[in-house]
Amino acid sequence: MTSSLDIIGILTAFIFFIVIIVLTKKKSPYNSGNKLFALFLLINLIIITLSLLYRNQLLVPRNFPIFYFSIASLFFLFGPLLYFYFLKIVSQTRLKSSKLIVHLIPAITSALILTVSYYIRIEGSVDNSATHLWTNTSYHIYLASVNIQILVYLILTIRAVRRYFNTAKDNFSELTKLKTSWYLLVLSVFIIHWLLDLFTSYSIIWFRQFTSTLEFLSIAALLVFAVIIIYRGLQSESIFFKLDEKEKYSNSAITELQKNEYVERINEFMKNEKPYLSPGLTLNELAELIEIQPKYLSQIINESFKLNFFDFINSYRIDEAKSKLEQMNGNNGHKTILELLYEVGFNSKSAFNRAFKKQLGLTPTEFRKTLIT
Repeated sequence: MTSSLDIIGILTAFIFFIVIIVLTKKKSPYNSGNKLFALFLLINLIIITLSLLYRNQLLVPRNFPIFYFSIASLFFLFGPLLYFYFLKIVSQTRLKSSKLIVHLIPAITSALILTVSYYIRIEGSVDNSATHLWTNTSYHIYLASVNIQILVYLILTIRAVRRYFNTAKDNFSELTKLKTSWYLLVLSVFIIHWLLDLFTSYSIIWFRQFTSTLEFLSIAALLVFAVIIIYRGLQSESIFFKLDEKEKYSNSAITELQKNEYVERINEFMKNEKPYLSPGLTLNELAELIEIQPKYLSQIINESFKLNFFDFINSYRIDEAKSKLEQMNGNNGHKTILELLYEVGFNSKSAFNRAFKKQLGLTPTEFRKTLIT
């Protein structure tokens, strides 16, 4: 008879399978990140499927020790895949294959050590207990290694996401809010599932009567995660698939004549009023100041200026900083870069340096040296 745990497992595996197909088949500018996320889901799918087979005695682990230990070692991939997925989508940096391969070493090493130690232990043994896949020592070492590694990568992931939040906190666009909530959801569900798995693993040793309940909650957390992916990830296409600008604004009521008028109004307002000097300036606030609906302001910045709101505002801040540096060369050379970045609307040195180099190809310090020479 099929249990509720089996039903939840089958449903979760089916949803993961569909999502994996969609992420790997549909082309997107986020392909690299999507493939990492698909691989993360694939490992979950494999583990769920094999757990169902083991639970229903359709596959006996002891008969396939090499296969079993290889699957057990997949848990060492959760941390690296989660970390590199977030690193890719929040920084958009190119990930080298050699760098990724290094992080596979714990999984490969674990599979080899567990398999070899098992065969050494059972060789020539007449004790049936020796044929058990785990010894108390090997099981404890395995659990500790997996969970310490996941914790380390989880800390690295949280740091990467925090850097993204610090960089994007001046960009209060709807897309930024959507992605921010998505990152928090994925991290939250992963942490909950990991903690439930952790308690389940140790309950086998300490509290056997609670194991089935914790196992149920753990797989239920994955089902919740699967549903979240469907409703928050795939329905909001901008999370996984970058929308074409023409498609994005296909229903806009703004005309070309209005757009040109708005462009002139925006240019004049930005030049004369300098609203970008306010560190906390948002899209809605700027729209209110210029007296344009926020959705139209966003469209004009994207289509006419070919920038997102974040880069649009920073372009003015960098121009202002460049102008001040040129003036400082003659009169106020004693002013520091830190003082300057606050004056032009930035609130962190790292964000200022990145934006400055992105626009001018030099850091503020390097640019200042060119003025001296």
